[in-house]
Amino acid sequence: MLVSHRQWVFIVCAILLVPMARAAGTGSAASSGDAARVAPAALFAPADFRARRARVCQAIGEDLALLVGIDEPQDYRRPRQHNNFYYLTGVETPGAALAIDGRTREATLFLPARHLRRAAEEIARETGIDHVVENSRFTELVRRAAEGRGRLFLPRWPGEGNAQARDSFPSPSAARPEPPADRRPSRAEDFRDGVLSLTGPIEVVDLETVLDPMRRVKDAAEIAAMRGAGRIGAEAIADAVRATRPGILERELEGVCELAFLRNGAHAGAWTTIVASGPNLMNFHYFANTRRIEPADMILVDAGPDFAYYCSDITRAWPASGPYPDRYRELYDKLLAVHRAAVDAVAPGVRIADIGRAMLAEADAQGIRPYVLTNPGHYTGMAPHDVGDRAAPFVPGVCFNVEPLLVIPAELIHLRFEDTVLCTETGHECLTPLDVLPWEAEKLLEMRDRR
Repeated sequence: MLVSHRQWVFIVCAILLVPMARAAGTGSAASSGDAARVAPAALFAPADFRARRARVCQAIGEDLALLVGIDEPQDYRRPRQHNNFYYLTGVETPGAALAIDGRTREATLFLPARHLRRAAEEIARETGIDHVVENSRFTELVRRAAEGRGRLFLPRWPGEGNAQARDSFPSPSAARPEPPADRRPSRAEDFRDGVLSLTGPIEVVDLETVLDPMRRVKDAAEIAAMRGAGRIGAEAIADAVRATRPGILERELEGVCELAFLRNGAHAGAWTTIVASGPNLMNFHYFANTRRIEPADMILVDAGPDFAYYCSDITRAWPASGPYPDRYRELYDKLLAVHRAAVDAVAPGVRIADIGRAMLAEADAQGIRPYVLTNPGHYTGMAPHDVGDRAAPFVPGVCFNVEPLLVIPAELIHLRFEDTVLCTETGHECLTPLDVLPWEAEKLLEMRDRR
């Protein structure tokens, strides 16, 4: 059925009034945490990036590391730097490259000439990078710097951009995709080949072996960004709950989330927001969002922003109208107990496997073990599925997405909770503010039905 003019007016008014209600403290999303919102540019200082480069120097010893950033944009989208390049520089300029010299413990930023209209010394001061030069000097300086080195640290994997994660890329050692005549290398492979044509034969080490362990453990500035992303993600799904009405398209709730991301300073969503209703719930990564929501549907939204190069990942499920169906409500409360147990298991010294055991033990206690999938979740940080050794014990600064999934194919039932959880010195912190987006079914229904 088509959405009536009255429904459209209500939806638009709801979207526009949400921020005003928050400002007045009248909506459930209003909380003392609003004052903690920080603009992305204020989260990181040159010293943060300098400290990361110093750790790279420590890891590579007397050797040399090289990294390339994003290409000049060839489409009409907001450019966004690759994660690893931003992680080490804070520089978003396209066409840039970076050299880190373990011997001198200095970094050189290479920029296109058109981006060097200002004095290189001024750019160096703003970025905290030791030397800023034109790209035209890359060949000369890399040849000179590589002399007498034992190893070169170069990227092996393509750089992650917006809505990308390492686990979504084909392995560099995998067979080429179809068609067989498509022999393009990845940009990382092309960069490696180009550098080696300048240096001659030399041992190459994957730069990710240095950066992945660093990115797995967030520093204070990164944790501030993760908290910001958690709040924005919670507000986005809360807005979607409030805007829920039978007759609208799934894509309209996607738009509600996207508006919340942009309004709060995010680059965009960290992936295409999943808004699955009715039979679409059985597709875990459903991105079409084209179905019209019917009154008896359950709705599942999986969303998170790309905020200051950091993500949150949150999922909630609720009915389009009326109460939760009896079977869903029974399973919802049981899965919530499982989710709480998995969240509570996050602490220094535990491993992902330990969280999985705690999750499945509670699923067994709740009588739903046959329906709960065994994977407890994934790391989250600069990418939605972030890098890091899944067998390593947690330490303070690790951010893990707890994500128990319950699936009963014969009944066409799929439920999941999902929240990003920070490992702290004393235990854990759920980065989803639960005063903004609660877990409990009745609280979500109250939020949906509030006028």
